[in-house]
Amino acid sequence: MQYCQLSKIPAPDPHELQKLQCWLSEPRLGGVYLLGRDHDVWSQGRDLLALAPPPHANRFSRFVAGRALPLYHRLRHSTTVERIYRILLKSHSPSSPTSADTGIATYDDARLISASAFICTVIASMLPILSIMVLYIVKDMEHRLALVGVFSAMFSSALWFMNDGELVEVFGATSTFAAVQVVFIGTSST
Repeated sequence: MQYCQLSKIPAPDPHELQKLQCWLSEPRLGGVYLLGRDHDVWSQGRDLLALAPPPHANRFSRFVAGRALPLYHRLRHSTTVERIYRILLKSHSPSSPTSADTGIATYDDARLISASAFICTVIASMLPILSIMVLYIVKDMEHRLALVGVFSAMFSSALWFMNDGELVEVFGATSTFAAVQVVFIGTSST
């Protein structure tokens, strides 16, 4: 029974595990050195459990937190960008949100989730409108039908990526979306 309960606990997020490993290995931060047979347990990353579920609910918010945010952080704090900011702001001191002692930057998960939810909402509301506008402008029937396929692929990809949709849900929603586009083509071409 205990094994069944433990096996239901999710594995740690790979990005979070990497941050923990970097923190533990940095002497001025964690500098934790375990002795004995378990000295490399954190570096292996096997058989570890997360006590709390990851805060990022879908693939898109995990992408924002795990890939886009580190890229933004590296670009924002590169020496070239810092020089540009100092020139534009006429400041001689470097600007950095990191703690001077540790070099660790902190970003609020709630704000990242809100930002990714906002982006998903904008894309979800604009994609159907964009498809109808393009289908209205294009007059050639072969091009219209090809565009139905392109927009349906974009819609299903967005639905899968931004909502962690199950295959049946993505298929059903995409079929409905394609049917609406075909009805629009049929009514606007007559």
